[in-house]
Amino acid sequence: MEQNHNENDWFEHGDGAILFRKLKKSFAVKLVALGVICLLLQIPVLIISGLKSERVDRQREVVREVQQKWGEDIRICGPFLELESGMEHVRQGMTQTRYQMCHDFEAVAQLDPQVRYRGIYQAVVYTADVTLQGVFEGTPLGAADKRRIFLEISDLDGLRDVSATLSYPDKAASTAQRMPLAFAATDSPRRGIAAVVPDDFDMTRAFAIEINLKAKGSQSFMVAPMGKKSRIHIQAPWGSPNFVGDILPDERSIEHGAFSATWQGGEYGGRYLKNGSTAYSAFSRDFVG
Repeated sequence: MEQNHNENDWFEHGDGAILFRKLKKSFAVKLVALGVICLLLQIPVLIISGLKSERVDRQREVVREVQQKWGEDIRICGPFLELESGMEHVRQGMTQTRYQMCHDFEAVAQLDPQVRYRGIYQAVVYTADVTLQGVFEGTPLGAADKRRIFLEISDLDGLRDVSATLSYPDKAASTAQRMPLAFAATDSPRRGIAAVVPDDFDMTRAFAIEINLKAKGSQSFMVAPMGKKSRIHIQAPWGSPNFVGDILPDERSIEHGAFSATWQGGEYGGRYLKNGSTAYSAFSRDFVG
């Protein structure tokens, strides 16, 4: 009992009390204590960060899984005219390919979005009903020139239906004056669909093409303005669109859980064909956000 009393007295009045007061006033001790507290507080932060990273990765996996089964994001570029030189223009065993863009280009897209769930995760998919119209100026052609209309599409697996017709804009549109085109998938020169223009169709004069396609996609929808004069109109029953393209829409309306947007532009497509670069982000509609 006396020993315990002596120990308490040492802490309260002896050297122990002096040491305690010195440690209490020491800046180094306070700094070490603060560092220990900060390290301890990092434990829940690391746990939450790990959980967040895991869920982000899982969300990406869900999106990829849905895209594989439904369709990926859709990026449309075209249509444009592809002209391959005939034998009289071949030098050293090589052919020359030229491209001609539309003079007037118009795209109208109606999107029908849906949300698909995988547990607590979700992915946005849509069906697209797209009409592309372009007017080409007449072009001089050699007898051996190969002619075809090319439309670049990023995801051919999501393409469900395509129909197209050629006509002359200086005549009243009628069934007899329209020539149907048969498109087929191709990877040359770019991934998309192409249709050979019949030899009996006169391309030395101005002509028009209309393409109607239906496709299934997810996450985003993008169209490049492939005309000297371009107009693109996109609408969908989606209240939170994210316009991520190079150019914001000239007109847009977002109300009652739906949006409508219109872009008008100049010779963007000419730079695309000249540089061979991707112009997909020129106009876009992203459902994320």
